[in-house]
Amino acid sequence: PRDSVTFGYATFNLGFALLKTGQCRAALPLLKKALKIEATGQAHFIQPRIRQAQQCLQGGASGPAPSQSSAASAGSSRAQ
Repeated sequence: PRDSVTFGYATFNLGFALLKTGQCRAALPLLKKALKIEATGQAHFIQPRIRQAQQCLQGGASGPAPSQSSAASAGSSRAQ
């Protein structure tokens, strides 16, 4: 069912994945929906991601930070 805990987790996970790939506009409604579906005890995990998506849409700190592996490969290509 669409109001189940499992659906809430799946909704959050999809929103979070979209956020991490810089798709903030698509992520925000899913994260807000997850906040309504999931248990109130999960709000402290979801609310920061909602704020992050909102900042992303406003042009603030948004997209994913470079991972350690991509930063390391970028550094090694410059050294060559």
